[in-house]
Amino acid sequence: MTTEAMWPLEPELGYLIHEHLELRHRVDRLPRLAEAVGGPVRRDVAHVLDPVIGWLRRELEPHLAWEGSVFHPEVVRMLATPSMAEADAAERKRVGDLATRLCELIPIAGPEATRETGVELEALLLELHGLVMTHVEREDRLIASLQAPSRQRHLARAGCTALTTRREEGERLPAVRP
Repeated sequence: MTTEAMWPLEPELGYLIHEHLELRHRVDRLPRLAEAVGGPVRRDVAHVLDPVIGWLRRELEPHLAWEGSVFHPEVVRMLATPSMAEADAAERKRVGDLATRLCELIPIAGPEATRETGVELEALLLELHGLVMTHVEREDRLIASLQAPSRQRHLARAGCTALTTRREEGERLPAVRP
């Protein structure tokens, strides 16, 4: 495979890097939230979970759908890795399942919620955290490997330019006498 094949993805790589930073920022909050909703103190957690559901629906699911429809098909085409597409589809489905179950639990997650409801909410949020972090880390490794040829080409160009400039300047400078 040539480095030329990587160039069509370059704008998407920048987008994904930015998106993954945002995802990490949001997902880093989930363990603390899980502890709060699964803890022994019962309170109305709908006000805490509603933003999580909104984030899942407005940001995470569209992000995964974009990757599944734009980014991953191109990577599969370039690198011949169909297993990536299968893993991506499974992750998208699981995120949807988690969001659906969280929505189902919100109405019964008030102060009268059972201990089992709190434990299930905690488990769902921790699973979501692990799923998204695993996804982001795997994608970041992929992005780094896709960027490597671009960086190498850029550095090679920069090195050639610097070498050419030095050579041209060297020709204009007076010769050094031993």
